[in-house]
Amino acid sequence: MKKKVLISLLLGVMAVSTTLNVHALSTSNPSGGYWKYGVAGVGSISSYTHMSKTHSATVSKGSNSNFNKRSAGTEAYARLWVYSGCNFYYNTY
Repeated sequence: MKKKVLISLLLGVMAVSTTLNVHALSTSNPSGGYWKYGVAGVGSISSYTHMSKTHSATVSKGSNSNFNKRSAGTEAYARLWVYSGCNFYYNTY
């Protein structure tokens, strides 16, 4: 009986942990674009889109960073596989 309960509990924990996504994203419209940044199920992200300017998105933590630059109308998407302590940036050119 104890084994069945333990197995059921473990399966329940596994099911919950695989269906929960961590999301703490913020959105804003700075410099005429659309910026989404924060923590998601895939790590820490910065995503910026501007329809008329070249632009970039960056996520950094300490000496680790990810930078992505795109032309107008295309999403610049940067990600680190880290879930806390990151800095988020966007830029237009």
